[in-house]
Amino acid sequence: MKSLFSMISIRGKLLLGYGLAFILTIVGAGVITHYMVRSVIESRIEDELKVSTTAIYTMLEATADITIKNHLRGIAQRNRDIVDFYYQRFRRGELTEAEAKRNVRRILLSQQIGKTGYIYCVNSEGVAVVHKSPGVEGSNFLYRSFVQDQIKRKEGYLIYDWQNPGDPEPRPKALYMTYFEPWDWIISVSSYRSEFIDLINVEDFREGILDLRFGRTGYSYILDVEGKIIVHPSYQGSIHDIGDEDLRSSARKIITQKTGRIVYDWRNPHENVTRKKIVFLNYIPDLEWIVASSGYLDEFNEPLLYIQNIIFVITAAATAVVLLMTLWISSTITSPLRRLMNHFSTGATGDFTVRMDVSSNDEIGMLARYFNTFMEKLHLYSSSLHDEVEEHKRSVEALRESEERFRLLAENSPDIIISLVHEGFVSYVNPVVETILGYAPRELIGQAFISMARRQDAREYVRLFKKIRDRRETVLDYTGVLVHKDGSLRHFIFCGAPTTDSQGQVVGIEGVLKDITERRVLESQLQQVQKLEAVGALAGGVAHDFNNILTAIRGSLDLSLLSAGRNDPLLKNLRQIENAVTKATDLTRKLLFFSRRQPIDTVPVHLNKSVDSILKIVERLIDKNISIMLDLASDLQPVMADTGNIEQVIMNLMINARDAMPEGGEIVIRTRNVTIDESYTKAHSYAKTGEFVCLSVSDTGTGMDGETVKHIFEPFFTTKDRGKGTGLGLAVVYGIVKQHKGWITVDSRPGDGTEFRVYFPRADGEAGREPDMERLPADILGKGEKILIVEDDPDILSFAAAALKNWGYSVFTAASATEACEVFHRRQGDLALVFIDVVLPDRNGLDLAEEFVQADPGIRVLMTSGYMDEKSLARIVRENSHRFLAKPYSLQSMLAAVRAILDDLGEA
Repeated sequence: MKSLFSMISIRGKLLLGYGLAFILTIVGAGVITHYMVRSVIESRIEDELKVSTTAIYTMLEATADITIKNHLRGIAQRNRDIVDFYYQRFRRGELTEAEAKRNVRRILLSQQIGKTGYIYCVNSEGVAVVHKSPGVEGSNFLYRSFVQDQIKRKEGYLIYDWQNPGDPEPRPKALYMTYFEPWDWIISVSSYRSEFIDLINVEDFREGILDLRFGRTGYSYILDVEGKIIVHPSYQGSIHDIGDEDLRSSARKIITQKTGRIVYDWRNPHENVTRKKIVFLNYIPDLEWIVASSGYLDEFNEPLLYIQNIIFVITAAATAVVLLMTLWISSTITSPLRRLMNHFSTGATGDFTVRMDVSSNDEIGMLARYFNTFMEKLHLYSSSLHDEVEEHKRSVEALRESEERFRLLAENSPDIIISLVHEGFVSYVNPVVETILGYAPRELIGQAFISMARRQDAREYVRLFKKIRDRRETVLDYTGVLVHKDGSLRHFIFCGAPTTDSQGQVVGIEGVLKDITERRVLESQLQQVQKLEAVGALAGGVAHDFNNILTAIRGSLDLSLLSAGRNDPLLKNLRQIENAVTKATDLTRKLLFFSRRQPIDTVPVHLNKSVDSILKIVERLIDKNISIMLDLASDLQPVMADTGNIEQVIMNLMINARDAMPEGGEIVIRTRNVTIDESYTKAHSYAKTGEFVCLSVSDTGTGMDGETVKHIFEPFFTTKDRGKGTGLGLAVVYGIVKQHKGWITVDSRPGDGTEFRVYFPRADGEAGREPDMERLPADILGKGEKILIVEDDPDILSFAAAALKNWGYSVFTAASATEACEVFHRRQGDLALVFIDVVLPDRNGLDLAEEFVQADPGIRVLMTSGYMDEKSLARIVRENSHRFLAKPYSLQSMLAAVRAILDDLGEA
C-alpha cells in the first residue's frame, strides 16, 4: 500500500488527498446537516404549534375580557345614573339624603350579576357602604389588595381572585367600577368570569381558528372540560357521543392534562396506517376551555426527504457548485426568516398595519400567513381599545372641567379655606392647611374645629360659630390662635359666613383663615429692636459723658502718680482711685458694646484658644465647689472676631453660670463646627444659613422660667440681689454677638440648668497670632513740636495741655471749632499736629480736621472721642488716614500716640 501510494504522482496525491478529504467532509457535513435540520424542523414545529395555541388562547382571553368588561361597564354606568337620579332628587329637596341612599341601596342589591354576582359600594376609606351581606356592610376592607386598587383607581375594569367559603380554591372574578363623588361611593359590579361564558359568541372566532393549518392536515380546535366540542373542523356536540373509542380515549387524555404537549398514535378513519400525532394544549380557567393545535409528525418531517436529496446532489457536485448551492439554499431559508423577524420588530413598536408578502407554501409561507392573521387581529383589538380609551378620556375631561373651577379657587389659595357643618365639624379644607398647620386634609375631615385650638380658646371659638350660625352674621376680622401639628402656635385672621340650604336653613359655615404668624413675629421683633435701639442710644450717650469725665480723672490721676513718691501717704488712696477708674472704664466699655457704638477690630480668632486664655482668669473667680468641664472640637475652624470681645463673651457667660449655682455644680464649655440649613432658619427666623462655629456654656444651676428667658438680654435686667449685678452682662454678650453677625440661643427650665449657645460665622483664613503689645518708641519726650489741642471739656483740655507741655511739646489750646480756626490760621505752617475731639459744640471735629489738612497737607491729625461707631471710624482711619485715640485714655497712651504719629511708627 505504501509502495503503491509512492508510485502516484504528486498531482494524483493532491487530487486523491483533497478529493477524499472533501468527500468525507461533505458526507459528514451532510449527516450532521440532516440531524440538525431535523432538530430545527421539530423545534420549529413545536414553536409553531405553541405560538398558534397561545395566539388562540390570547384571542379568547381578550374576547372574554372585552365582552365581560363591556357588559359590566354598561351595568355599572346604568346604576351610577340611578344613584345620580336619587342624588338629584335629594338635591332638589324631594327626598332626604337617608331616603335617597335607602332607595338606591334597595335597587342596587336587587340586581343579580351573572349567576352569583352582585353590586356593592365602598368609599375612599375602604368601608363597604352597600353590600348584600348585613355582616359585611359597614366593615372596612382596606386590607384587601383589590379594595386598595379600587380606592386608587375609582374607575375601570379589575380582575382579582376570590374564594368563597366552601370553594376548593380561589377563582378569577371580574369587576367594573365607577365613582360617584358626591357620596364618595365606588359602585362595583362583580361576578365570577366563568359565569359570563354565555356572552361569548363562538362564531366570532370559529372561522379564524378553523383556517389555521399545520402540515397538510393539522388543525386547531377547542373543547371544554366536560367534553363538549366548542370548535372543531370535523366534529360537533360532545366527545362522549362519538363512536370511535380511540378518539374518546385521546380526548379524555387531553381533558385530564389540559395544558402542555401530548404525542399519541392515531389512525384516520380512511387510512390503514397508524401515525404519530402531536398536540399542544392551553387551558382557559375562566371559560373552562381547552385550546388544542395538532398535526402529524411525518407531515412535519416531510421536508427532510428534500434535504436528503439536496445533500446527495451536493456530494456529487464540484466544490464550486457545492459552495454556490450551499449559499443559495441557506439564503432561501434565512432571508424569509430575517424578513419575518424585521416585520415582528416593526409590529412590536406598535405598527399593527405591517404585513408580509406571502410567496411560498412552505413553513415560511405558513409563518407569514400566521403573522398576517395575528397582526390583523391585533390591529382590530388595538382599534377597539383606542375607541374605548378615547371615550374614557372624554368622560374624564368632562368631569375634570366640572371640578376645575372649584379646585383652582380652593387648592391654589394661599389661605386656608374651610367648610364647617352643624356644631363646627370640618367637612372640607383645602390642601394648603398641610403647609400652614401640618395636617393633611383627610386628617381634619369629620373632626371638630376646636381640636386644632388651644384648650383655653375652645369656648371662644364655640361662641364665635354660634354667633355666625344663630345670628347669621358675617365675621371679617376675628383674630385667633390655632395649634400646629408639631405643637407650635399659629396666629390667624378668620373671615366666615353662614351657608344655607334650599329652605334657607343654616347648615354650616364657610370661612377663610389667613395666617398672620410671621407678621406677629416681625411686629414683636420690631418692638424689641426699637426698644434696644432706644436703650442703646441712651447707653452710648451715657458712655460718652462718662468717658470724658474718666479721661479727666485718669489724666489727673496719672500726673499725680508720677509726682508721688514711693512712701507718699497719698499713694494708697491714689491706687484706690486708679482701681475705681478702671472699673468705671470697664463699665462704659460694656455700655458701648451694648449700644454697638464701639468699633471692633476683627481678625481670625480660634475660640479654643480664647477659652483657654480666659480660664486662667476666671478660675480664680469660680468657687471650688464648681467644676469646669471642657469639650472642645479638635478640628474647630476660626471665626472673624475681636479677641477682646470674644473673651468678654466667654467670661460673662461663665460668671453668669457661676452665679446660677450658689450651692455648687458643673459648668460645661463646648465648641463645634456646625452647618445651618434652611430647615433650621425656618424654625429660627433670626438665624442664617451657612458654616458657623458654635460656643455653648451650660450649667447645672437653678434654671429659669419662660418669662425670665424673654427678658435676660434686656439692659439692666437682673435676677440677682441688689448690689450683686449691673444687669449689663448678658446685654453686653448680646450686643457683641450681634456686632459679629451672629446670634445666641437659650435653653433653660426651672431646676434643669441653663445652656447658652452662641453662633459665629466661620472665617475663611487661619486664626492669627495674638496681637503684639503696642510698640512704643524708646523716647516719648517731645522735641518742641507745636501741637494744637481742640477739646470742649475744660478738665480734659487742661490735663492734655499740661501733660504735653511737661513732656517737651509746645502746646496751643482751643475750646471750640471757632477758636481752633483762629489759632490754626495764626500758626499755619508751624503746627506739627492737631489733637481734635470728634464732638465739638459748634462743629464736627472730623470736618474741622479735613479743613486743616486741605489748608496744610503736611499737618498730622489725631482724633479722639468718648464713643465712635465703625462707619465714622472708617472715615477717620481709612478714608482720611488720620489716627484715633479712644477715651478714656491714659497719660502713657496719649504720649505714645502723639509720639508715634510724629515719628510715623504705626497706628495710635
